[in-house]
Amino acid sequence: MNSSNKNKRKKSPVAKGGGLLGQVRHDWRGGVLHEWKRILPTVLAALLPCAALFVQAKVEVDQGVIGSTPVLGDYLIYLFRGMRVYVYNPDEPFKLPVIWICLNLYLAFIVGNYPFNDLATYGQQSLIRSGRRGQWWAGKCLWAVMCTGVFYLLVYLTVFVFALCTGGIDGLKLLPGQEIGAYYCEVDFTQTDPVSALVFVVVMPIVASLALTQLQLALSFFTRPIYSYMIIVALLLVSAYITSPWLIGNYTMLLRSPLVLPEGGIPLWLGPVVFPLLAILSAVAGWRRFERYDILETS
Repeated sequence: MNSSNKNKRKKSPVAKGGGLLGQVRHDWRGGVLHEWKRILPTVLAALLPCAALFVQAKVEVDQGVIGSTPVLGDYLIYLFRGMRVYVYNPDEPFKLPVIWICLNLYLAFIVGNYPFNDLATYGQQSLIRSGRRGQWWAGKCLWAVMCTGVFYLLVYLTVFVFALCTGGIDGLKLLPGQEIGAYYCEVDFTQTDPVSALVFVVVMPIVASLALTQLQLALSFFTRPIYSYMIIVALLLVSAYITSPWLIGNYTMLLRSPLVLPEGGIPLWLGPVVFPLLAILSAVAGWRRFERYDILETS
């Protein structure tokens, strides 16, 4: 066993000096493939809400309240709808959008520890030998992008398979239905364009998450992974409670978009400005911090 482990270490593309591509391959294997036990529960995070929606809708169909069960588009809207703007009212307590917060926090959990785990093993050896801190940091930024992509791919595949299993070919319709939207998603599709809503829930959560994971990665080297995770938790919780274009979580909620709220919604045009700016500033700040970081701390 010891000799095989040594051979595996010798074959590391980072240790061989494989450049950025070698670093990316290393991070794909170590931070995605080897972390499958951490990533796979994403399937449950998407499956359980879809199953709950299907069961509720099936009961309503059997009772004659609505005419059909959800299709693929309905499930996507349901997962990423978020919550409406909250206005304080002592008679109406704040209700956390549980599905939205769980999906976002699980992605933050996935990206929480790998960079430090790598830094304590292969990463530290590679950095001591080569001194290529910029390459290591760039690899981790790209790894965060890969993790985000895998996370959302698993979510969408799970929803696709569930819709197929529960509704057959008809269950794969992308356009959400008016009844499901009104009853379970708080969206009136007589007033909101369903195609635009669907594009929103597919695109906006991904691009916002790409920025948030870069922020979390940078923060972990200014504090510690647990504290950076807590900051992301706090940011998402505040985003749910307060509607503001400066709180990035708001951009991922369909119910706070101008598609649903023509007046008072978060301006969509700000997203393409805020997301790249946050991601770039986070990556640069993290790199500057890592240039002076004591890598022996993680041993």
